[in-house]
Amino acid sequence: FKTSGSPDVVGFDVKGADVVAKYNSLRHEMQHPCVIIGRSGSTAEVLAGLPGYDKQSPTSLAALAPECFFVEEELPGDVSSTKLRAALDASDEVAISSFCPRRVGEYLLQVRGTLYAEACSDTSSGDVAAAHSGAADGGQPPPAEAV
Repeated sequence: FKTSGSPDVVGFDVKGADVVAKYNSLRHEMQHPCVIIGRSGSTAEVLAGLPGYDKQSPTSLAALAPECFFVEEELPGDVSSTKLRAALDASDEVAISSFCPRRVGEYLLQVRGTLYAEACSDTSSGDVAAAHSGAADGGQPPPAEAV
């Protein structure tokens, strides 16, 4: 997704394979820049729904969905963005630390009011880029090594 206020910035929709499988949305996801993260029990199902995909050919996915980056390696453990969002809403630092590194959790707590579309609905002015850079509330994004 590009905005007129930040034409050099490309946003990506990031979803777990479990969500893509649940809503049968692979065809929709492939129509814009996206990242699909492999999730236990759903990765193979999503890939099987991609006509022409050949697991033996590493270039087939890129050719079929050039703007969709698929992380086939499944994440270990109980990774849940839903649970992380709930922990952020509750300011539950213990739960947050179980989902991400300390510095990332601190950053997310600092900017949690700007993480969702309601907080930055004016995409034409570049507010989305400012909100996600941490600039909207004076915060700083975490250093690259923290992410």
